[in-house]
Amino acid sequence: MLQEILNRATAAYGNDDSASLHLVRGYAAYHFPELIQDSLDVEAELNAVLSERPDDTTARFYLACHLFDIGDVRKAHEQFTLLDTSQFVKSGQTWRLFKIDELILCCDAQLEQCDCFVTKLSQLIDRIVATSSDNIPAPIEVVRCFETCGQRLSKTLGIDAYRECLSLLQTYITHAGMSEEFENRMSHLRIGNGNPT
Repeated sequence: MLQEILNRATAAYGNDDSASLHLVRGYAAYHFPELIQDSLDVEAELNAVLSERPDDTTARFYLACHLFDIGDVRKAHEQFTLLDTSQFVKSGQTWRLFKIDELILCCDAQLEQCDCFVTKLSQLIDRIVATSSDNIPAPIEVVRCFETCGQRLSKTLGIDAYRECLSLLQTYITHAGMSEEFENRMSHLRIGNGNPT
């Protein structure tokens, strides 16, 4: 079915709108890699879009997410910070703004760029708490970031700042109505439960 959609996109766009064709192919390769029969390169497809349409927010967003997913956090951070998020605001997708800021924070932690980490996290949580819980994303990446970078973060930030971050993260989880889903994971992050010290 997905291959048929790609074939139709190729027929529809052809050479007339190669950027749109690359966008469809890159999007499909990002979201459905196991269903794509052709070997599509997500990064190459989305970079092809951006070479023709440098302001294409959708292509840049998925390129940044792909780079983050494969662990190229330096490039991901660069792409996330280049995003013009006004399109998401206009279309009412404020949850994407939160997700982008969450992913930038995760990049900062992995790149050990933690100078303003607590402030950025606090500002993100303030914006989240001021928003309806049905328009905020699950904090999957930031919780995973604390799970993988917790020891390094506690050393870099200091124990008190680390605890403040966990408290802020708990506020996020509670406001999102996801306490049960994240209860076990959060308990492993708290000082005194063997992590991060």
